[in-house]
Amino acid sequence: MAQRRLWIRGIQTTTKLVCSMHFTLESFSSSTRTKWLLGLPCKPALNQDAVPTLFGENVRTSDLV
Repeated sequence: MAQRRLWIRGIQTTTKLVCSMHFTLESFSSSTRTKWLLGLPCKPALNQDAVPTLFGENVRTSDLV
């Protein structure tokens, strides 16, 4: 429940969809990051403790930054 509150506070809504660009690279599983580095297609997988923290000018612009 505490993690849900962090998400809601972070994204300012109760929506269930959040763009991956709102997460730091460390928020993603190591297999997701490896596939991105190799240029392989993949469905991004978040770590269980991931919380969206990047907003406004801080949003990532690619999967490698």
